[in-house]
Amino acid sequence: MRSAVRALWDTVGNFEHLGVTVLCVCLLSGLLAFDASAATWQRPSTGTDLWYSGFLHAEASYTDVTGSVYDFEEGYFHGKEDGSLDLKGAFHANGFLREGLKVNSSFLFDTRYRRYPQRYWDRRFWDTFRMKIVMDTPRPINDRWKFHARAVYDREDSWRSEYPDARLLMEPIDHARLEVFAHLESKHWTFEGGDLKPDFGGRGFVLYQRDLLGLKANGHNDFVDAELTGGRVKGTSFLQTPDDSLGVRADGTAGPYRLAHAPIVRGSEVVAIEVRDRFDQTILLRRTTQRRNVDYTVDYLRGVVTFMEPVLSETFEGHPVYISVQYSFDERDAGYYRYLAASRTHVQLGESARAGVLYAGVYDDAGSWRGDETGRPPAQRRAAYGGTFEADLFDRTRIEAAAALSDSGRLGEEDKNGAVGIHLESRSIDRLALIGDYQRIEHNFEPLDNRSLVGQTNRQQTKLQGVYQVADNIELEGGGRRTKSANPEFDDQAYTDQSTFAGLRFRPYQLTELAYHHEWRTAVDEKEVHQKDEYRETSTLEAQQRFSESRLRLGAEREHFTNHVMADSTGSQLATWRLRGALDYRPWTWLDARAALKTEVAHDRDTERSTARKDRAELGATFSFHPRYSLRGDLEKESRFSLDDKGYKFSGGDKTRGISAYSLGADLRPWEPVQLLFGYDQEETRDEINDVTERESELLRAEGYYFATPDLEFHSAFTREDLRDLRKIGIDQGLLRRYERRFELDVTYNYHVRLSFFSGYMLKLRRIFDPGRSDTDVHQYRVGINYHITPRWELMGRVRYTTLDGEPIDAASGSSVTVSEALENHRWIATGEIAWDLAHMWRIALGYESLEYAVDSVTDSPDDYDANRFYLKLMQKF
Repeated sequence: MRSAVRALWDTVGNFEHLGVTVLCVCLLSGLLAFDASAATWQRPSTGTDLWYSGFLHAEASYTDVTGSVYDFEEGYFHGKEDGSLDLKGAFHANGFLREGLKVNSSFLFDTRYRRYPQRYWDRRFWDTFRMKIVMDTPRPINDRWKFHARAVYDREDSWRSEYPDARLLMEPIDHARLEVFAHLESKHWTFEGGDLKPDFGGRGFVLYQRDLLGLKANGHNDFVDAELTGGRVKGTSFLQTPDDSLGVRADGTAGPYRLAHAPIVRGSEVVAIEVRDRFDQTILLRRTTQRRNVDYTVDYLRGVVTFMEPVLSETFEGHPVYISVQYSFDERDAGYYRYLAASRTHVQLGESARAGVLYAGVYDDAGSWRGDETGRPPAQRRAAYGGTFEADLFDRTRIEAAAALSDSGRLGEEDKNGAVGIHLESRSIDRLALIGDYQRIEHNFEPLDNRSLVGQTNRQQTKLQGVYQVADNIELEGGGRRTKSANPEFDDQAYTDQSTFAGLRFRPYQLTELAYHHEWRTAVDEKEVHQKDEYRETSTLEAQQRFSESRLRLGAEREHFTNHVMADSTGSQLATWRLRGALDYRPWTWLDARAALKTEVAHDRDTERSTARKDRAELGATFSFHPRYSLRGDLEKESRFSLDDKGYKFSGGDKTRGISAYSLGADLRPWEPVQLLFGYDQEETRDEINDVTERESELLRAEGYYFATPDLEFHSAFTREDLRDLRKIGIDQGLLRRYERRFELDVTYNYHVRLSFFSGYMLKLRRIFDPGRSDTDVHQYRVGINYHITPRWELMGRVRYTTLDGEPIDAASGSSVTVSEALENHRWIATGEIAWDLAHMWRIALGYESLEYAVDSVTDSPDDYDANRFYLKLMQKF
């Protein structure tokens, strides 16, 4: 073996990257002396019980290339022209390195990584290496400190089998990423370092929830809790805010919902489902944070969020539902870095009160922020200062208060840059529950990446709500809310939205409930004279009846709306009747169904004529009639009509708009070795007046597994996505339609212990209309076989053939996306190898590869090449 290693060493001088090769060969030589028979390291005296395994691999090759050497080395990173020496190794360990220190780790280095095609970053030694390591101390070290650490370095797409041609927008190439985290904790101290996501709370005014690479220290006792955080911010923060500044409107399907950027920094997203007021959608009523891989999945490379279940577009009461996404994205050409410094200190004031001060600031090393229209110079720093106070005033009465001041680089030179909030909850008075809330965010306050504050600057809001329990079955409720401009003098706008309500809840029987709600609401916007002056009075009656696990809800609502005289127009008086019913039906454990019907009619009170109608239907059911079978179906359908009839009309009219969404899903296991997964989502919005489909999306997902025997596995997957939109979709310009299909099939078969076989096929089609058509098809075929002639001799063969037929998209600056000249090419890789296990855990192999790449659309293309590669491998397992 020493002579074999020396022979490899003698070839080093013929290759580039001498320093890296020397390091790897030295590492290889040292590990070759390792006791190959060991698999468990035990030292009872120190409590060590570590299981480990790994391999080492050295490969010398010679390649003869005919044609474009550049394209060969860029497109096939296993070798170089003439010769190359590649080294790789892997190591996995799990167990106790010493008493009280647990380790679970994997390491891999491969010098071929540095030859991977990289568009946006430099080739470095780190590209030859990836790892994942987790370390824990189940019990405190020295009865004082506990330790936890994890580290991951991986590009995650370096070995993708698809065709990595970014010109055709088929496969985006992601960064290699280093993610490190360490946590050291004692009774009074906590230290963290690496990839952090700090959250400083304080009612959100100074909240800074960003992904960063940095350090965090925390000291605490029974009276004081202090924290310091600092580091470099990862990516550029973005809030998914279209023109309405609210988020992405749910359409009744599971998605996919596309974000505005890609790729996304992994783990940086904060996804929530938001319910907003139906009359003023800047008012947030309810926000529910979603969990990744439980409620939704995210494709970071493409910037796509898909939910596990459909998301209703509105609630039973008619409030719209939005999908809120805050995330960070890579901006490779930014040319600057931003850094975060933050601190937090909380002090316990007696047994029932707590006060704190907060700070968070971002520093820009290149002044990338630009001033506003008033000519403010670029800011090098953005920060916010805040204070919080929490106290239990009386028995069951709690108050929370927060105040903050933002600083855009001119602290002391600007005003109206503050925010304050107070929240009160009290149950001190028997049978009475009170909730009060006050929030004021001034004109120049700049929130630091707090999604819930989007659109809330220059707002002051006061809420007060009370519920009084008259009897065990009777509740009275009342309250009000007032939203107004905080600083109207700054934008010549005085905005006020005021609501007062009262209600009664009565439960005549244990499962029956009747409720009446009355609301008086005014909205005034004085940006110009009488720009907005509205009055609404709404009366709602609702009945609810439960039947074991089922529930029936019926509701009727009457709304009187008055739009007072506006500039250069007359006022209007409308009346709207809304009728709605919903049934949650669970008669058996295997059925969970729901249905809802809603209709509303708008009536002009001046002319006593109906002017518009909206009908809406919702259906959904989940069938789990067997542990192996689960079916799901959901539907939303909405139709809008124009009317011109005397009185209230709940039928007839001319259809002006139609919105529909369908969703189907299945998880089927008809036999023990079979699993089938299906999902189908479709959404359509039509302008019926002009007979035009404004938006249509369709997504079909199907996946199947079949384990015919423990040694024979079949797997297939199919997805089809079709998106049509008159608005902007696609890469850079206004594309009208994008159509994608993908099909995969894989078979793996192990025949006894001597023969294994695998094969696979992948088809991917992308079609883009603008309004012309651009088609890109990728076909890939894979087949391979391993055969043990004897227990010590093995033959291996594999073939991969890929064809591409496409029309690249030219998304350069201009008024329209265009289709470039067609591109057709194919790629062929065939490999054969014979290996000999010459000793325990040792193997030597000799192999040959034939490679071909040709641009079929161009005669005698300068990018074509043919290559013949011979290689020798030396491997050791341990």
